[in-house]
Amino acid sequence: MITIRYRKIYLLAVIISIVSCMLFHINVSDMKRDYDDTSDYETVENNYLTDQFSTQFFGKLNHHGINRYGTCSYIAMIMLLSYYNVYWDDNIIDECYEHTIRDVISISTLEYSPGIKVEPSSLAPSNNLAQYIKNIRSNYNQYFHFMLVKHGLDTFDFYDGDYEDDIYYSESLSEKDETLGIYVFQHKQLLRYYLYELQLYDVDDVKIKSISQTHEINRQFIIDNIIKGHPVVFMARTGDNESGHVMVAYDYDSVSDEIICHMGWGKNSAKTKYSSTAYTRILSAYVLHFHTNHVCSNNYLDFFDEPICPCQLNQEIIYDYGFEQLDSSTHTKICSCGYETIENHTYSYSFWDNTYHKKTCICGYSLNAPHVLMNVPAGYKKCVMCGAHVNSDFGGIVGPTSYSGLMTKPQGSYKLPNGVIILAESDLDAYLNGELVIE
Repeated sequence: MITIRYRKIYLLAVIISIVSCMLFHINVSDMKRDYDDTSDYETVENNYLTDQFSTQFFGKLNHHGINRYGTCSYIAMIMLLSYYNVYWDDNIIDECYEHTIRDVISISTLEYSPGIKVEPSSLAPSNNLAQYIKNIRSNYNQYFHFMLVKHGLDTFDFYDGDYEDDIYYSESLSEKDETLGIYVFQHKQLLRYYLYELQLYDVDDVKIKSISQTHEINRQFIIDNIIKGHPVVFMARTGDNESGHVMVAYDYDSVSDEIICHMGWGKNSAKTKYSSTAYTRILSAYVLHFHTNHVCSNNYLDFFDEPICPCQLNQEIIYDYGFEQLDSSTHTKICSCGYETIENHTYSYSFWDNTYHKKTCICGYSLNAPHVLMNVPAGYKKCVMCGAHVNSDFGGIVGPTSYSGLMTKPQGSYKLPNGVIILAESDLDAYLNGELVIE
C-alpha cells in the first residue's frame, strides 16, 4: 500500500524540504477566500498565446471543485488533469467525475470549459473541518476533488491515534490554521499514485517534471513551459511568509513579461495577472508531459448530444508541426503536442531549367523532375507543375518533328526522349490526382 511505502521516508523528506525551503503550507487567510472572489487581483480581457488550447481552456474553467481548508493543492492538480483529459486523453479522469458542455458549435464562443462535477456547497462547510472530512470520506466516489483529498489523507496518514466517527486528524493539520494543505514533495507522490497505480499509466507514458530553485529560476521554468503549451502548477508565498497558494499558470504576455494564472476560485479567478497577487516568491513548480497517443474526449457535446473532440472542433487553433524525412516516399509529421504520424511526401515546385523543375517536400526532401507541358502548338509552353514557361522550340525540349507513333496514352499525352511530358488537356485532372501515369 502506498501509505506504507512512503511512511519510512517521510521524516527524512520533511527535514530535507524544510532545509531547502521546499515546504508549502496553506495559510488560513487563503483557506477562507470565497469561491469566486477575485476583487483583490487584476485580470486581463484577452488571451495572449491565442494559438494554444490551454488559453482557451483555463480562461473559462469553472468546474474544478471548491477550495476549502487549503485544498488549493488538489484544485490545481484537478485543473491540470482536467485540461489533459479534455484535450489529450479522455482516460485520465473517469467518466463518472466529468462535467460536459452541451450545444457546442465553437469553443471560442462558449462561456465555460468542461472539467469535473463540483461538489455542492452543502458538503463543503467553511467552519467545520471535522464535518468536511467526514463528507469527503462519504462522497469521494461521486466527486473527483473529494477522491483526491481522500487519497491524500490516506497516503499521508500521520495520525495521532485519536479519531472519532471514522474522521481522521492529520498531524499536518495546523491547530491554528486547520488546513488540509500538503507539502511540495507530496504533490508528486499523489500524482504518481493516481496516474501510475490508479489509472495504470506506465511511468514512460507520463513524466512529472518539477523544479524548486530560486524565484527567478522557477519563474523562467514557468514561462518556458507556457510558451511550449504546457500549463504549470506552481506554489508561491507572500513576502512576509504568512500566506501561500497553489495555482496554474497557462498564458504569458511577452511584452509586459506577465504570467497569467487561474487561481482556482472559479472562472472569475482565471486570467489573473500573477504580479497583481500578494504572492511574491515562487517556491516550486511542476508540469505533466504525456507521451501517449491521443484519445478523443466526449466532454463537448453538439446539439444532438453527440461528442465532439477538440481535435475536430478547434478550427481556430493553429497547430505547429515539424517534419522528419524517412525515405524517398514518406516523412514523419510531428505535432507540437507530441503526436506523430507517417505521411507521403507532398511537393511544391520551382523552375530549375528548360528541362527540369525542382520538387521539394516540406520535410526537406527534394529531387529534379521533367516539366509537364500541355499539348499545344509549338513555342512557349507552361509547365502545369511549376508554372514556368518553357521554349519548346529551342534548347529546352529535344524531340522529334512529328508526334506520330509517340502517343502512349489514348488521350494523346506522351513523354519526349529527354523525359519531358507532353500532356493533353483532357488528361490534366487524371495526371494531377495520380490516376494517369505516363511512362
